[in-house]
Amino acid sequence: DSNGNVFRGYAQGNAIVNQGEKLPTGTYYYVVEYLYDRDGENQWVKKVGYLHLENND
Repeated sequence: DSNGNVFRGYAQGNAIVNQGEKLPTGTYYYVVEYLYDRDGENQWVKKVGYLHLENND
């Protein structure tokens, strides 16, 4: 949670189909990039991986 930036299982971002709707159950590939300040030096960090969601609606 960085400044309220929390994933809640809803479609969001640029050019997203069904923006604002809950994502269906499935496995998703994610890419997260952020700027990290380490002892006064900024560096870009990139994290990638898989996330499995269960939509119980």
